Amino acid sequence: MFGHVFKFTRSPRPARPEPAAAQAGPYRSAAVNDSYHALFCDDARLFSPRPGERFMPWHALLGSRTASPAAVRGLALDPRTSPTVRALAWHWLRQHSHGVPRAQLNGLVVETGHAQGLDTLAVYADGSVRHIEPNGTPAGLNTHDIHLQFAAVRAVALAQSMLRTLPSPSRRHADAPSPGSVRLSFVASDGLYVDEGPLSLMVHEPMAGRVIRQVDDLRQLALAAWGQRQPPKLVDMVMPQAA
Repeated sequence: MFGHVFKFTRSPRPARPEPAAAQAGPYRSAAVNDSYHALFCDDARLFSPRPGERFMPWHALLGSRTASPAAVRGLALDPRTSPTVRALAWHWLRQHSHGVPRAQLNGLVVETGHAQGLDTLAVYADGSVRHIEPNGTPAGLNTHDIHLQFAAVRAVALAQSMLRTLPSPSRRHADAPSPGSVRLSFVASDGLYVDEGPLSLMVHEPMAGRVIRQVDDLRQLALAAWGQRQPPKLVDMVMPQAA
């Protein structure tokens, strides 16, 4: 799959990238915090293969400071590559001062603050979904549930429309949203775009409200597909109930 890309690499025996140092995060478990940080696709070390997993050529490519920019760009542009890896490739190009296209969405991370903790749901352009409950229980990855995949692709398409209305990328926020707030982080080719505010207000915004509702429906489908308990919809928590 990546043979045409790696003919540009300089070393026939690329070294494995150094593992990422443990990062603080919103969850108690260091492993879950690593999974949380990986959702934003800005640190290739968090994608290093675990024991027993296959070491792929892109692991070495994106872990190298001296990789060929042409090879990295080829990886970023390859439609057969997973959107998380493509996002990592765009990040590498930005880090090394190479031009990237504007606002091509690879994924969306939605964080909702609760009194019990942070609910995080990420959806990517290939239909994959990842979820971390407020108590730190992770779930997801790829699924063969066709309804969930279609809902995920629809959510990303809607998020791409909203992304075009946002002004410019920004830095990732270090702290989690406060209870009652929601943060939408758009993992794009030219960086991370962020929109955040009180959930009770965001659901009424023309574009953000549509994205939140779509992701809310996706969240319910995902939890059902994974056999998990379905909590109340976020929108139902802030919208007045009909008499």
